[in-house]
Amino acid sequence: MQEYSFLLGFGLVWALAVILPGPNFLIAARSGLTATRGRALLTALGIATGSVTWAFSAMVGLHALFLAFAWLYGAVKILGGLYLLYVGVTVIRSAFAKQEQAMETADPGRAGGYRIGLLTNLSNPKSAAFFGSMFLTLLPPQLTPLQALATLALVFAISLSWYSLVAVGFSLGFMHRGYQRIRKGLSACIGSLMVFFGLRLIFAEN
Repeated sequence: MQEYSFLLGFGLVWALAVILPGPNFLIAARSGLTATRGRALLTALGIATGSVTWAFSAMVGLHALFLAFAWLYGAVKILGGLYLLYVGVTVIRSAFAKQEQAMETADPGRAGGYRIGLLTNLSNPKSAAFFGSMFLTLLPPQLTPLQALATLALVFAISLSWYSLVAVGFSLGFMHRGYQRIRKGLSACIGSLMVFFGLRLIFAEN
């Protein structure tokens, strides 16, 4: 088991990174507040899938590709930022819609929960650089296939656990009752933060 001891430090750093508020947290929380618990959990699953996708991409050298082709990184960054802007504007619009129309306006249907979680996570290509730096500093220089699989499984498990906790926590009855009283203001706030994250991603220098 000693050859897997690096997972402890890696998992701790990744867990700390995951709990930092950002677009993933906002979309998981909103799904918990506005959708069924099952749909909210699908959003968490989508976010976790996005995390493991970025981690795998970093393993196969996507960050190096972004460094070699700056235009590709810029294009992905702009597309991701535009997606966050779209979600943010849609959420803001839902704040002023009738309550029944506001339920998951951004992406209707159960499958939409998974899709919006996945796309929100994949919207930020900086994740490739983040995982690349984590792998350089926290992982052995040469990973065996089983070590690589264990690392990806840990990324997925931590992401799914945290965002499922967020989604379920915000889906509790007292959270829903509180949300009904402040729906317009909270939706406008969440939407504005998504717009902020989108603009920051688009105009970030790197």
